[in-house]
Amino acid sequence: MHTYEEIEHLVEKYKSAAFFTGGVCESKIKDAQQQLGVSFPEQYKWFLSKYGHGGVNGSWIEGIGKSSEYPVVEQTKSIRKYSRKNLNNQWVIIYDVDEYYYCLSCEDGKVRDWDLSGKTYYEIDSFLDFLYTIIMESVDNDGNIYRDEWKKIALK
Repeated sequence: MHTYEEIEHLVEKYKSAAFFTGGVCESKIKDAQQQLGVSFPEQYKWFLSKYGHGGVNGSWIEGIGKSSEYPVVEQTKSIRKYSRKNLNNQWVIIYDVDEYYYCLSCEDGKVRDWDLSGKTYYEIDSFLDFLYTIIMESVDNDGNIYRDEWKKIALK
């Protein structure tokens, strides 16, 4: 499992290609959780309090902005409505890839891909492992894929 320090190091290393809105206070995090009816895993709370919302080199992790914007709430509520409740109510949308999404499970802290038909194909054990993978993929000019931690799962 990747550590907070490894993520901080990557963000610092690629700071010229990074854009984050900045960390948010605990009350905003609690408000977002209440609006979604979930309790975020600790690693995601850390991300929100440290970075808020944003990413590196075009990668974009949904989170909470400094103003009254709560992109993770808006995106998750929109998809919950659009998918006709196909999205597990304990999952939040953290990354949009157009034809599918990466969702953070607030039950077990894993990140899974998910499409509007309700299918998942892969999962990764933690938010930090997902964040590390996304950052590395976004800055790698050789096209290498950092999916060692992804596990193929049975269709659900």
